[in-house]
Amino acid sequence: MGTKITSPILRCEGHEGLPKYVFVLSLENRSFDHLFGRSGISGKDAAGKSSKRSVDGVLDARGNIDPKYTNSYGGKTYGIPNTDAPFIMPSDPKHEFEHILCQVCGPEATAAMMKAFRAAPDKMTFAENPSSDKKVRDTQVYADVIPVPPQSSPAKGVQAAFNRPPPNNSGFVHSYVRSFTTNTSETGGDVPNAAATCPDPQLVMTCFDTKQQLPILHQLASNYLICDNFFSSLPGPTGPNRFFMMAGSSAGYDGGPTSTDMLSWQSKSHLPANKGNIFSKLEALNVPFRIYGDDNIPMSGVMEGVHSTNTFDVHDGTTHITPLQKMLKEASFDKPFPYNFVWIEPDYDVASSLGRHPMYRTGNSMHPCSDVRKAEELIADIYNWISGNKSVWENCVLFITWDEHGGFYDHVPSPSAPAPGDSPALGRTWGFDFKTLGTRVPCIVVSPFIESNLVDNRPYDHCSILMTVVDLYNKGAFTNGKAPATKLEPWTERIRWARSMLSLFTADSTKATIIALGTPLEPAPTPPDTGVTTAALEPPSGNTPIFLAAARGLQESADPSFDPGAALASVTTNEGAADYFDKAARAVDVAQQRQAATGTALA
Repeated sequence: MGTKITSPILRCEGHEGLPKYVFVLSLENRSFDHLFGRSGISGKDAAGKSSKRSVDGVLDARGNIDPKYTNSYGGKTYGIPNTDAPFIMPSDPKHEFEHILCQVCGPEATAAMMKAFRAAPDKMTFAENPSSDKKVRDTQVYADVIPVPPQSSPAKGVQAAFNRPPPNNSGFVHSYVRSFTTNTSETGGDVPNAAATCPDPQLVMTCFDTKQQLPILHQLASNYLICDNFFSSLPGPTGPNRFFMMAGSSAGYDGGPTSTDMLSWQSKSHLPANKGNIFSKLEALNVPFRIYGDDNIPMSGVMEGVHSTNTFDVHDGTTHITPLQKMLKEASFDKPFPYNFVWIEPDYDVASSLGRHPMYRTGNSMHPCSDVRKAEELIADIYNWISGNKSVWENCVLFITWDEHGGFYDHVPSPSAPAPGDSPALGRTWGFDFKTLGTRVPCIVVSPFIESNLVDNRPYDHCSILMTVVDLYNKGAFTNGKAPATKLEPWTERIRWARSMLSLFTADSTKATIIALGTPLEPAPTPPDTGVTTAALEPPSGNTPIFLAAARGLQESADPSFDPGAALASVTTNEGAADYFDKAARAVDVAQQRQAATGTALA
């Protein structure tokens, strides 16, 4: 169950200075140790501010890599190497639910779960029985081949009781080696059926030289506030964690939603989170918000309350309507920035990766197969746009965080937490009880309402940002200091439990100031596209079903005559999925341009 966090609920009274603009940038797939473990960043302890502390990384008291942080595989022990993490990984470390169980609880735990569920990897042909027929798969146990590259599934109809052992973070290398695939053999939505030979098992243990390799992140973390005890919300993949970031729940998904799940959402056109999400809650309270995505289709498109009229681009362009870059440039004290909550998503490069090699090559999300320096450029752009406008900067807070750890090593075990308290109570795939947080990820808080150079070791998770928004709203931060007539209540038990960051904000003269960011390192040239495959998406895997659902929901809101069933019936190949994403994005653009031309409000 993990280490228990004792009563993290925290509320503060009487603050005069509160931000009225909340920006959240949610990046991809990096653990805290991987990005900041070797950084040695130190600052005032955010809890007391009377003493200094260093981030909880992999260095010992002398500033050397601590040899106690190890993983074992194949009779060898692997520590943290003194070599820098690569800007582009040769492989995407797998991080489906079963891989993460191996990483944080050890391979024996994964084998026990697979056996209990009579589970087998998707799309596999097995040595024990060469038949890949689903009926054969459902009656066999293949515990000795896990964790494998594709995600796995329980046998049909099997519901098992599985006792999750305490986390010890011992299986990262095991998972990486046993599920290794190369960028040149894997494409978005089409993971190879078998692992390739892993040339460097220790690579998943590497850490960046943050100051030299990631200068933008290092500057922001050193000059503002870095949380070094911030966790993803469940030990699962991207989709469920991003659902938690927006809804305080994953609607029962402990693994990635499947194409069948996607079809089941058609009646609602959004994730079946029965207690709502941050967008639907703010919409009901008439609090203006916007979603800005650097990709054609933001993943937040699966959420209730997200429409074609509140989803826009990050960067300016000739055909873009009111992108974030333009809105932040044009805001002033006389014409204030109009949105209290801004959710920012990177370019995942999902559509162009479907069936193409190497995958995610043009994205800026920090996905392991993309160049992290492109994400540094995105972070620098957003900070510079915000800090470059005094009317915005003096009233804002920017949270920069990562959805989950992406399979990279971290030495801090995941703590326990309460379940969201919604339905279903247990995970839809693996029966997870949602009472353990995911692996530790970084969170940087940038604001003139906090003191400079803080290190916060208090426990947080993704729901802490949601709880902070709840507290800000109830304090009147979004209503010119006046307490709202209707309070916003935490809508899941996980949000209610999560530690708010309200106590960080201060009206004192010790507030942080604007810094001059350096220049991000130049990314490597984008690798050439080596071609497209036409492998059928049967079923779509990974995050593809989520983006298809997001695209469908946004197109449906842009065009009431849209027939989602007919549109998705054509998505039988990787190329078909990529084409559909483009069509949905164009439909949203057309709807927005039509509204702009007719003077209809886009808020």
